[in-house]
Parts: sequence; C-alpha cells; structure tokens
Amino acid sequence: MLITIDGPDFAGKSTIIAALSRALAERGYRVCLSRTSLTRGWMVPLVEWAQRPSIPAWIKSLVFHAAYLPDLFWRVPRDTVFLQETYWPRVLAYDVVAKRRVGYLFMRAIGWMMPKPDVGVFIDSRFGVRKRRYQQSPDQSDQRDARRFGPDRAFHTRLIAVYKTLSRRHGAIVMKNNHEDVQVVVAQILAQVERGRRPR
Repeated sequence: MLITIDGPDFAGKSTIIAALSRALAERGYRVCLSRTSLTRGWMVPLVEWAQRPSIPAWIKSLVFHAAYLPDLFWRVPRDTVFLQETYWPRVLAYDVVAKRRVGYLFMRAIGWMMPKPDVGVFIDSRFGVRKRRYQQSPDQSDQRDARRFGPDRAFHTRLIAVYKTLSRRHGAIVMKNNHEDVQVVVAQILAQVERGRRPR
C-alpha cells in the first residue's frame, strides 16, 4: 500500500508521517518510509546541492525533476505500507506557476507512469498557522523559508493553490491541519487505510 502525504512547507507533513508510522506499526502494519524522491534516499544530497544560491535555476529544475525518476523502477511490496512525503504533483505545480513548459510536459508524462497512491492526502494549513510554525522552528537559517512568508508570499500562495488542485485531480484527499493535535489527521488517514483493506 502506497500512502503519499503532500502539502505546503510547515503544514505538518513530517510530524504527521512520524505519528502515522507509529500508529500503523501499533496496528500490526509493516511500515516503510520513502527511500526515493525529494525527501529520503540517494537523491537527497544532490537535491540539497541544487538548492544552493549559486546553482543556476535550470540545473535546480533538472535535479528536482530527475529526483522522482527512481520511483518509476520501484514497486511497493504487497505486505508493506509505504509512506512517502511529497509526490510528483509538487514539482508539476512549480512548472505550472513558473510557466516552465518543457518541465511541465516532462513531469506530466512521468506522472502518468508513476505508481498511483492507494491513499493520497494533501495536508492544508492556513498561512498564519504555517508562519507561526516557521517562527517557532529551531532552525531559521534557510532564507527560502523566510522568503515564503515575506517577499515571495504571493508566488507561494499561487503555488500552493495549484499544488492542491493537481493533488486532488490525481486522487488526493484534502485534510486540514490548523491545530496542534496531529492525531486528528492521523485518525482520518487511518480510516482511509482501513477502508482500503476491506474486500470490494
């Protein structure tokens, strides 16, 4: 079973995935965290390198698109719940908002070949909630985060709207996370997982 958790930065994705992983394990599921894409695995050092200010935008875009290619060659074991933070609609959303036609066509073609999630979730949080979480985070050295809640707010507002639309179009369920009790969202996701296990 493949579960994808999408959403904007500081929506609580990582916290929800950690809590969901524990809850699934307690229920007897074998859980595996994502080993490819933008968040884990051998592509991560390359992705981090590409985000340096000195790296040209076209190289950064190329790396982000290539980061999802390993997913084409890996399938979820039948007896495992695979939790993946962010999926390809995130990169496609950047292509749409930044009007990168070549990247859009490439990512759209790749997307249709990617494994379809059994449970897709888009975690949505209000701007003020995400900004507060950013301000309370221990590490605020990343200038990209500061710009998301400052001069680049308009761009990221459009980006999140497109990201959410694309995620929903490809089967994701939108869940609100405007509170600090992640167990509310975890319970909703668990309900979707249990529903997917039942014979049809």
